[in-house]
Amino acid sequence: MPSPVQTIRPDPARKAKLDEFGDLNLKIQHMAPDVARHAVLKDEIVSWSKDEDGEHPCVFSGERWTIQFSPRENRRTIFDPRKAFNALKKIVGLEALMALVDVPLGAGVDKFIPEEQHKLFLVKARTGPRTMTVITTLPPPKVA
Repeated sequence: MPSPVQTIRPDPARKAKLDEFGDLNLKIQHMAPDVARHAVLKDEIVSWSKDEDGEHPCVFSGERWTIQFSPRENRRTIFDPRKAFNALKKIVGLEALMALVDVPLGAGVDKFIPEEQHKLFLVKARTGPRTMTVITTLPPPKVA
């Protein structure tokens, strides 16, 4: 059963910001088809650059717009996690290393450890993000 909604009465300055946010939210909703098409086109155009030399910029030109891609970023990848783990453990010690390590909940804890053992090392609390729903209370003002 959902919990009751807590209505908070904001001061006038906050009311104005809430109304401005609602108006902007409506404008953004109206732009949704253009934003979706933009995302599709962007993904396709980005795919054109995948086979180009990563050391240099590449440019694609239309009649009215030119799209330039920078050189690829340098990325580092640990190819032997065991060696990296052991080297760090040797230098910083196990306690300091454990402070650096993130144990995955879904792919690690939930997958391999029975739920009744979770209480030994895991806490669950409502500390995560909230979802926001914008609800019209009055129609937006008419634009002349």
